[in-house]
Amino acid sequence: MLRALGHDLRTYLTRFQPKLHNQGVETLDQAIQRMDQMLGNCLALAKSGQNAQLSERVDIGALLQRITKEAQETGDHVTLSLPNEPIQPITSNERSLEQALQNLLQNAKQHGSDPKIEAFSKTSEIVIRVTDRGPGIPRDQMQQVLQPFETLNKARTVSGKHQGLGLAIAHSIVKSIGGTLAFSSNQPTGLIVTLRLPR
Repeated sequence: MLRALGHDLRTYLTRFQPKLHNQGVETLDQAIQRMDQMLGNCLALAKSGQNAQLSERVDIGALLQRITKEAQETGDHVTLSLPNEPIQPITSNERSLEQALQNLLQNAKQHGSDPKIEAFSKTSEIVIRVTDRGPGIPRDQMQQVLQPFETLNKARTVSGKHQGLGLAIAHSIVKSIGGTLAFSSNQPTGLIVTLRLPR
């Protein structure tokens, strides 16, 4: 239902937008852009709940290096820490995993500073951590922010810039590829998001 609603509403918005451009109605045009972004996130959330096809070998180290390089090329101060021994590829879905990681990194950049990605292998799993030096999330609200449209600052949701879907989408994707996602505090300040993927 969520996906069908998103598609239908986006169709109408696409029809209205050129007319608003021609009339120079900037405020309404910006509102439509925010609505279109929100609908895109709704569709991504609907798709993320589906079981991903775990049919390809994913090089975790190469994927993280690419994500970090792309962020650095746009001016973001992101660091990456990988073990000396290469992380063995896992069977997963690279496109879905990349979207989840991008969402976690975007959250760290928006709500914190000095985001860092690190990864290492354990006996039966690959562990990826995304940390930042922001205000963090209170312990009693760590599960709340995994719900769609939930943010710690409701004003950001109303403004359209932060719609409370990034972490929910990442969480849903990680579950669909057989992994887990958890929060913890990054002392003295900040957040640690830990993603565990089966080997």
